[in-house]
This record gives sequence, structure tokens and C-alpha cells, in this order.
Amino acid sequence: TAFCALYAAIQISKSGQPNLSRQSWWPALLAVPFAGITGAVWMQRDGGANGQMGLMALSLALIGAMIVWQTFAGAAANIAWMRAAKNAMDGKPTDLGEVVGEVQRRTLEVAAVHGAKATAITVGNQFLLPGIFYSLQLAFAEAIVVLDPSKQALKRAGQLSSGIRGRLFRMLFLWWVVTFVVSSVIVMGIDGVRTQEEFVAAFWTMMIDPSSVSRQSYILQETLWALAAWILQLAWFVIYAEREEMVKARAEVRRRQKAAPAASA
Repeated sequence: TAFCALYAAIQISKSGQPNLSRQSWWPALLAVPFAGITGAVWMQRDGGANGQMGLMALSLALIGAMIVWQTFAGAAANIAWMRAAKNAMDGKPTDLGEVVGEVQRRTLEVAAVHGAKATAITVGNQFLLPGIFYSLQLAFAEAIVVLDPSKQALKRAGQLSSGIRGRLFRMLFLWWVVTFVVSSVIVMGIDGVRTQEEFVAAFWTMMIDPSSVSRQSYILQETLWALAAWILQLAWFVIYAEREEMVKARAEVRRRQKAAPAASA
């Protein structure tokens, strides 16, 4: 944790340098998840974490593991998702071998952006509103870093999402409600919940103690959320493409307006 935190501080001090590659950021992204896992281990020292402390230790460990998984596996998935989506929009076939090759070459590069976004959202979700804000502001980050890597993905994502975050919020809220309800019903059905009273009790238990869910249900739940994330990213991609076309159209209008006086002269 200390090493990654020091590495992150050095990287931040070098921000803006032209020779600083995206790939070089990935150790810095481990500082926050390692801190969470370190905190969980510290709480468990001498077997002293019981009751609420035990649940807090479990939550910290899960959050740390989740950020690591999302940073690298999420980056690889988003490369495949964005490339296939762009090919589909352009009417081109997607070659599986080319996609796999791009995933192998660019996972660490894309992880720098996707991991920063995942960390900001995951930590922000602990306070609710910051997590929602980062989800909306950085909605297009993956599409930009995969399809237009020459741009500063996080900054560009904020620029493109400005002015339409109300629309993005409505999409995000609907997506979350549908995914949460579907996954909860399926998971609790597998765990033997049948009545309304059992459902309410199991729901609150799951919210407080993640370990109350069976391993089979947990794996299924994570799979459902991963599929839902794919759908959301495709929706973000469509809006991203619309926004980029709008920006290009406005730039062309400005170019013609500037060229018109010169031509008349």
C-alpha cells in the first residue's frame, strides 16, 4: 500500500509531461484497493474483528478486490465492447482475433482510465452523491480511450457529458433499478426466499452482510451485473457517437463562417 501510494504521488507530480504513458499509471491504481485490503487485515488482527467490525472488514476487502477486478478485467472487457460496437455502427464485421490482440496490447493503457473511473465511482458510492456525479461525468471515458486514444479521456468525457447529465442520470437510474430488482429476485429465489416477508428480511441482511449470500448466488449476481454493465456501456457509446458528431458539425459550421468573409473579400 505504501509503495503504491508513493508511486501514485510521483506519477501525479509528473502529470502533464509528454513522455508519461498511460500504461505507467497502473501501479498507482492499486493504492486505494490495497489500502482497503490492508484496513481489513488490520481489523482482523488477533481475530479481534467481530460484529460490526467484522462486517466492516469484509466490506473493505470486497471493495478493494472489486476495484482491482474492475480496473483490469473491466478494461479488457471495455476494449472488446467498444471495438465491436464501433464496428457494428460502421457496418463492419468484427474479427475476434483482432479484438483479442487489441485486448492484449492495450489492457494496461485502458486500465489507467477505466481504473481511475472505477475507483472514483466506487469510493464515491460510499457517500452516494459523489459516486453518481462521477458516473455521469465520466460516462464516455472508455469509448474515448479505446476509440480516440490521442485525447485526454477523463477531461474529454467531462466536456462531452456537460449539458446532458440529466439525460444520462435518467438512463443510469432506470438501468440501476431494473438490474437491481432482476438480480435480487433471481438471487433470492436461488437462496430459497419465497414469501414477501422472507424477501424483505433477506434483502436487508444482504445489504448489511454480503457474506449472507451463497457462493452460487453471488457468482450469478456478479454475472448479471457484468451483463448489465455491457448494456449500459453500449448505451453510453451511442450517446458518445452522437455527441462527437454534434461537435464535428459545430466545428464545420464555425470553419465555414470564418471562411465566408475571406472568400467574399
